Amino acid sequence: MFGALLGLALVLGLVPGMTLTALAATPQGEPLYVFSESPDTCTCNLTDLNTVIRDNKGKITKIEGLIQSEGAVWAQIQWGYWTEQDGVIGSSGGISTSAGIHKSVLEGPAEPKTYIAQIQHYGNGKLWWVKVYFDGDVPPVELGDSHYPEFSVPTDLTATVGQTLADVTLPTATNGTWTWSDNTTSVGDVGTNTFNAVFTPNDSNLHTVTDIPVSVNVSAHEHSFTYSAEGPTITAKCNGEGTCDITEGLALTISAPAGDLVYDGTTTFPATLSKDYNTTAFPGIYSVSYTKDGSAYDGAPREAGSYTASVTVGEGDGAATASVSYVVTAPEPEPTPAPAEVPPVSVTAHVQRKGTLPAASGGAIAGTTGKRLRMESLRLTVPGASEAGGIEYRGHVQRKGWEKSWAKDGAMAGTEGKSRRMEAVQIRLWGDMAAKYDVYYRVHVQKYGWMAWAKNGQSAGTQGMSRRVEAIQVVLVAKDGPAPAKALKGATQQYAKAFAKK
Repeated sequence: MFGALLGLALVLGLVPGMTLTALAATPQGEPLYVFSESPDTCTCNLTDLNTVIRDNKGKITKIEGLIQSEGAVWAQIQWGYWTEQDGVIGSSGGISTSAGIHKSVLEGPAEPKTYIAQIQHYGNGKLWWVKVYFDGDVPPVELGDSHYPEFSVPTDLTATVGQTLADVTLPTATNGTWTWSDNTTSVGDVGTNTFNAVFTPNDSNLHTVTDIPVSVNVSAHEHSFTYSAEGPTITAKCNGEGTCDITEGLALTISAPAGDLVYDGTTTFPATLSKDYNTTAFPGIYSVSYTKDGSAYDGAPREAGSYTASVTVGEGDGAATASVSYVVTAPEPEPTPAPAEVPPVSVTAHVQRKGTLPAASGGAIAGTTGKRLRMESLRLTVPGASEAGGIEYRGHVQRKGWEKSWAKDGAMAGTEGKSRRMEAVQIRLWGDMAAKYDVYYRVHVQKYGWMAWAKNGQSAGTQGMSRRVEAIQVVLVAKDGPAPAKALKGATQQYAKAFAKK
């Protein structure tokens, strides 16, 4: 009788779409029944158990059951008349409002009638064990395996996309321990995802329960960046939960300007920021600040000195500052006077409203600066030269362009009395002088100031830009010797090129 199989039948009718599976046997580790249903109630007879109850003819004092729910469901054990089957006399009250294994206890009915035992439930679950107690000397009836622990399935678990179950902490329990079946499993995409867990009871006489479905609410990764600086580089690190999808562009570097850092009177020397940083990791618009010799400096370096350039990312206690230091050197000093064997060039300029000015020699300024007066003509000689040959030159004149013929050795290049500005010049040596010397020259041009040195017939000044030449310097140097300094005879180069053409 006690080994009889436990079947399930409906007393109140099976709801359409509901399935009820009776296992063929109840060995240790398998439930008596596995039940499932559509969104309605299932009231099922424990028929074989009821046969035992009926045959014993004893007054029932109590019935216990161990029910496993696989969701937030409701279940109970209750009584009904065996003969009439027209109502419920008593019930254990709803249990298993959360997923897990829970015990249902029902005290026996007061009336000395023969009753049937029923399970009423909503949702999926398993019946592991049923035990009925009688009064008097009638032994209790027990079916199934009672060696299962009670527990409630964990809820409200959260994770972030990119994490694994190892990142999801299961709660502690007083009667056992929760673990994941495989904690290397990814938590998956955004949404509520279900994974299997294991409950291991503290009592070694109870079974470990496996394959328990547990839900995890998975949300999208949210960036949360912090910053650290080392030398010229600031590094961003995302501390948001889960795996950050930004793996490149996590550094911002400040660099000193490249090349020779020699102040020439006009050039500035700004530091630069790398451009390949990720704009999510570095969302701001960053500016560079400077100090010179330890004191704040307004704008990019534009004079000689020792500078530190810095950039800051973040705010307050979370700010990080990277910096780089560099030195801008002063202009080269004026060279020592040319050796005596290099003869000076004598330059006579004819200037607007001033006429012909006294000759300037040895690189001195011929013409005017800062007065907005045009130079109209030019005469050059090398009076101290001992070599055969000489110097020749021509001008680019307003409305005429380049003169077709070259003037030589004191002849006039340009115009006088016609109010025409010279805009550019070309100067070269001829004869033995061309083999022994190089001729260098530069002009002071409207709006540009002193331009760079030209030599040996190159163009100096502007063409097609309607800008006047105001002054000129001319110097001879030994053949293939160094060019004159940028700063010479009170004039300092202000424009990087010797010639500009539109």
